[in-house]
Amino acid sequence: MKNRIFNKDFILLCQGTLFSTFGAVLYSAAIAYWVYEKTGSTTLMGLLSGISFAVRIFAGPISGSLTDHLRKRNILVYTDLIRGLIFIVLGLLAFRNTMSVAMVVIVALVSGACSSLFDPASTALVPEILEESVLIKGQSLLSGSSTIINLIGMALSGMLIVKFGVPILILVNGICYVVSALSEWFIRNYPSHKTEETASLKTIRNDITESFAYIRNDMGLMKIGLIVVLANFLIAGFFNLLLPYCLENGMTTVQYGYLGAFISAGSLIGTLLLTVVDVYHRKPMRIIGYGMLGFVLCGAAAIFLASFKVTSVLFLICFIFNGVFNGILTGIMIMLIPEDKRGTLFGTFMTVTMIGNTASSLMYGVLGDLIPLRILGTVAFLLGLIPLALAFDKDVQGIQINQSEA
Repeated sequence: MKNRIFNKDFILLCQGTLFSTFGAVLYSAAIAYWVYEKTGSTTLMGLLSGISFAVRIFAGPISGSLTDHLRKRNILVYTDLIRGLIFIVLGLLAFRNTMSVAMVVIVALVSGACSSLFDPASTALVPEILEESVLIKGQSLLSGSSTIINLIGMALSGMLIVKFGVPILILVNGICYVVSALSEWFIRNYPSHKTEETASLKTIRNDITESFAYIRNDMGLMKIGLIVVLANFLIAGFFNLLLPYCLENGMTTVQYGYLGAFISAGSLIGTLLLTVVDVYHRKPMRIIGYGMLGFVLCGAAAIFLASFKVTSVLFLICFIFNGVFNGILTGIMIMLIPEDKRGTLFGTFMTVTMIGNTASSLMYGVLGDLIPLRILGTVAFLLGLIPLALAFDKDVQGIQINQSEA
């Protein structure tokens, strides 16, 4: 069964992921709208986004190590259940008009801690319920399906906020997480433990030390990590200000939702291209570099022109490039990282990514109150030329993969 993409366990994992993704998209749009309406401050929007990222930074390597020793299915179930319950409570408080910024911050802290466990566990579980012969296609299918749901959620978010209000969307998010936990509970055909060792402070410390040593000894992987950090720091944080950018440039809340849909559609197309085009025998690292170039140039033009129709089309093209290079990068990392280190190393890489995201969210939140968002966003994308140059470094371009697995 593991040599087939559509086996029961993989379908259950996809189903749970899709429910939680849909709820999270609606919540992200709803809470951004609520914060901006209540405070009018992009600094606070960046701070709230950065809180969740900060928790994941500090917990990432520890959480990654835990996934190498604990039952990954259980990690998914319990973290989704906890998030579901806290979002349901927050939604009920919003209905009573008693939700406050402090409560949103607390929820962000708990949600971030859960995500720091869920993300590496989910990534490490996929290779355990799919054989290597179908791993890349399965990973692309899971990513593509999530992008479809993200597309639908972003397209509907603006209209749903206007029609039903923020409390309903928060409550729906909580319910989606509970449904996701129920789906993941029925996953059965997977190894109960990754290693024979039990999780302890000593094993966690050893895992983290070994993961950093492994990355340090592989210049290609280390520079990929640096590319990820720089790209996230220089660009990612601006997207937390996409709603105020739209409103500042004459677009409506509904158009903001549609713009997000074009972003998701581009990512979906780029991801699905990888299921029909064999890029792994065509210098994949070079394709990553050219994909980043297209992403930077189209993104800068989209933000600068600030026209709903033109920006939508350019974002569509921009995120096709993004979907391609991100999909290839994920597949290559899965094949490069040894099986017994996947949880810890993915936790470490996610931590590295979150460092860039957190700093970026805080930086752009502050700058957004000082600089017109059209100018700020254009500069943000153009700064992406810095990690792009590193993508063409000889150590990155010289990375070799086991093409028989692709």
